[in-house]
Amino acid sequence: MLILNSQKQPDGSLQTLLSLSDLPEETAGTQKAIADAKAYEGYWNQVYQLNFTNHSQAAQIMYIGNSDASATLTNDLVQLQKIAQQRVLLHANDALKLSQDNTTTMLVGGVLILLLGLFLMFYIRRIASPKWPRSALKTY
Repeated sequence: MLILNSQKQPDGSLQTLLSLSDLPEETAGTQKAIADAKAYEGYWNQVYQLNFTNHSQAAQIMYIGNSDASATLTNDLVQLQKIAQQRVLLHANDALKLSQDNTTTMLVGGVLILLLGLFLMFYIRRIASPKWPRSALKTY
């Protein structure tokens, strides 16, 4: 019974993943994993019930029939993992590109602000300097 109770956590995780899925292949894979998880639970229900009445048949289901369901569920989860890894890499690459674009924008913006500051400094100096001829400044 412990196995059946512990199966609720993966079921809940798959249901949450289904609600968050936005890619068709991810949704289909999640629905398949949910169906295969239910089949896997069905084997455990059979084993649990048969264990009291026919132990040899319960052992046969547990070690032969259940292994196929387990392998199918494992394959589904591996496929979901591959999709998730692709999505994480895609998002990481997008974040890296955005970061690089922001760095370039900040660098170009900083250079432009520096040039504007230098231009304003020399322009204000030129405007504020006296207009009389330099020869008038000579003292003899």
